[in-house]
Amino acid sequence: MYHSALVVHKSEQAFGSYTIKQLPSDDVFVTRRLSGTTRVPLHTTVGAFTVSGSIDTVSLEATVAVDISGINLGLFYGKPSSGFRVDIELEIFKGSVEVELNAFDEVWLHIRPAGKTSKDTAEGSITHLANLPSLACAPWV
Repeated sequence: MYHSALVVHKSEQAFGSYTIKQLPSDDVFVTRRLSGTTRVPLHTTVGAFTVSGSIDTVSLEATVAVDISGINLGLFYGKPSSGFRVDIELEIFKGSVEVELNAFDEVWLHIRPAGKTSKDTAEGSITHLANLPSLACAPWV
C-alpha cells in the first residue's frame, strides 16, 4: 500500500508562471478522534520532527500525526501502553518514532535512528509529551 502525505496547491500566476504551496497538515488530516472531553493533547517539535495529536484518558488510545521537515507522514493510531511504534525508511531518516505510556501515567516520545535498538541508548531523542490526569491519593500511601 502506498500513501503520499505531501499535498500542495498549484496556481498559475500568468502564462508559464506557477506557484506551488504546501497545504498545512491541519487542513489535510482532520479527524474527530483528535478532540473530546476525555482527550489530552500531545504536541512537540524535536529537530526536524513534529508530533501532534491526542490520547484518550479512558481507552488510552492515541492518535498522532508525524511530520518530518514539514512533510506529513499521516495519522497513526495505537495504544502507547502496549507498544505504539512507527518505523520509517526514508532518504532523510531511517529509524523509528515511538509513543510510550509509562507506569507513572507519563506519555513519552522516543525518536531512534536505525541501528539504535536499546531504549537506554544515548543516541536519538526522548521527549516528555504529557501527563495523564491521575486519581488523587492520600499522602500516606
